[in-house]
Amino acid sequence: MPRCRKCGEKYDEDEGVMSPVEVLGELFLESAGESPQNLCPACREEIGVLGLLGFDE
Repeated sequence: MPRCRKCGEKYDEDEGVMSPVEVLGELFLESAGESPQNLCPACREEIGVLGLLGFDE
């Protein structure tokens, strides 16, 4: 089971349907030169919300 590189939690990658916020998170990460790999779904969603609101990390 992989570990998230941001929060350190183990997660089970579910390749099911992604929420719109998760998709935004991945797009934000890719445009910033980061890889969405090795991030748990919760961290990807959090980054997507922060990018959508304009609070880039």
